Amino acid sequence: MNVPDTYQPSNIYVPGLSRPDPRDKHPDSHDLYTDSEVAMLPQLSKAHPRYHEWTGRTASTSRLVRYLAGNKKAAHILEIGCGNGWLSHQLSSVPGSRVVGLDPNLNELRQAARVFRHQSNLKFIYGDFYSDVLQDLSFDIIVMAGSVHQFPFLPLIITDVLPHLRARGEFHLLDSSLYKGDLQGFPHRYLYDPHSLWNRIVRKGTGLPWVCITLPPTAFSEPARSKASAHHL
Repeated sequence: MNVPDTYQPSNIYVPGLSRPDPRDKHPDSHDLYTDSEVAMLPQLSKAHPRYHEWTGRTASTSRLVRYLAGNKKAAHILEIGCGNGWLSHQLSSVPGSRVVGLDPNLNELRQAARVFRHQSNLKFIYGDFYSDVLQDLSFDIIVMAGSVHQFPFLPLIITDVLPHLRARGEFHLLDSSLYKGDLQGFPHRYLYDPHSLWNRIVRKGTGLPWVCITLPPTAFSEPARSKASAHHL
């Protein structure tokens, strides 16, 4: 997988942009979090007004990174809907990983590229999943965390994501409300289920589910796209 940068200092690929945007060098006044806060996410000061939004994500992030570090070393990872890049940054700590964060919000991507510019195995791409920006790219791991709600029909996005997985690749859905009916027909397993008996008794069933959808070894020979229409990310 070779994803070129339009210019190295910002570590961000913007189709059609051949030179740096001067705004990339300075914080945007409307960012929800300061650069120093983004660098520390999902940890956030208890005094921050959004602190309670992140209490569950610390645990879910730790579970995901620990799983990948133990089972998917040297993986090429895509995060769809990476926003300011905090989770992509956490994923880049997996040994041998190469991570791409994709998002259609250029303001947030500028902050991500600025904050994490020294992470050599982490790149960001500006674009919509349903554009051609991922054409011919494939990955070992694809992650959607807290962004499922941006798609109106989960089975469709699953169907369209799977062709971008390599053999034995995995699609991870977490930090989102998931309905079991939407997962029928796809080979999947719950890596964390807050409603399981164990979690209800021992862990009090906190957080949101984490589902891993596995691609069979010979499901696809190359990236392909469903012809069905869908809502853009």
